[in-house]
Amino acid sequence: EAARAARWENTTVLGPVRGKSYRSIARLSHGDEVPWLVLGSWGAGVLAAFEDRLVIVKTGAITSFMAGSLGGERATTFYFTDITGIEFNSGFTTGVLEILTPSYQGTANKDFWRGTTKSRNADSNDPYTLSNTLPMSKAEYIQYTPHIQELRARVAAAKRPTAVPTVAQATPSLADEVGE
Repeated sequence: EAARAARWENTTVLGPVRGKSYRSIARLSHGDEVPWLVLGSWGAGVLAAFEDRLVIVKTGAITSFMAGSLGGERATTFYFTDITGIEFNSGFTTGVLEILTPSYQGTANKDFWRGTTKSRNADSNDPYTLSNTLPMSKAEYIQYTPHIQELRARVAAAKRPTAVPTVAQATPSLADEVGE
């Protein structure tokens, strides 16, 4: 525990994050890297943000049960360059943070009460089972908003083109060669 705390001293950790989630995040890390942000949601999983990607992990007794993978884990990686949006949809007290990519569109209804008479994995709209969603209370979202805004900014920055010299810039012009 002390060793992890020392490695994670520059990581912002908000909400409930348990040992299994930390171990899953470590497995999804590249080498010794640690995330700059971890957001936990009671019984729903965690979101961990690295410099170039984020992961949503659903593991642990209650969380894996809610995710339809009792005793197992759901873990999905989203690279910033692939993310098309981060949205939050809520009711009066509960909601869902959703990571949108070309593979995960925001068109499905993520209604908490839809399909409650079916098994969790039978309902393709259940936000607890979907790999790109993190259900959370509205209060958690309000607390996390500044950090989610920073995540959105980092996603936007990853999409900006970087300056790469073109062939025309690298090759001297005829006027340059004649002038020599």
